[in-house]
Amino acid sequence: MNEDFRRHDDEEESAKTRKSIEDLRKETQKLFKQMDKRQRYIVALMRKMSLLLDEEARDVLKHRLKNRGLKLLRMSRLELQDIEVDIYGKGSGYCIVGKAKAKVTPQVIEEVDKDIERLCSKYPSYIRGKMIKVVYSIYVTPEAVEEARRRGIWLVTATKDLTPLMI
Repeated sequence: MNEDFRRHDDEEESAKTRKSIEDLRKETQKLFKQMDKRQRYIVALMRKMSLLLDEEARDVLKHRLKNRGLKLLRMSRLELQDIEVDIYGKGSGYCIVGKAKAKVTPQVIEEVDKDIERLCSKYPSYIRGKMIKVVYSIYVTPEAVEEARRRGIWLVTATKDLTPLMI
């Protein structure tokens, strides 16, 4: 009789455990679906913000160049096989090449400079006249300002030039 009770208790306990595991599995699947949905939303939002930053950068830079008497024929994003730049434009006797980043550190300045050097060496037909190297950002570290100044890169925010424009 004790054996029957033990077996009955074990079967009951096993059924409870199986149900608990199944409930947990269902809840976990539900949470993963929610997380996946949120992740897709965040990725889409970040892409939109990146595009908005790129557009803002091009608009601000066009305006700043125009105020200095420099007119661009066209400014857009440039995507080549192994190089992408957010800011690319040509004017009469010069071109502008650079990136738009939310946060700029000295490492970002170095990467942008290397991308511009690769563009010049691999695709010289895209470079016309004098070149303006530029980085546009929302937040810039003080060390990045010094690195941009050292490399001759025009560092710009929506409200001010952090380094001088050099043509």
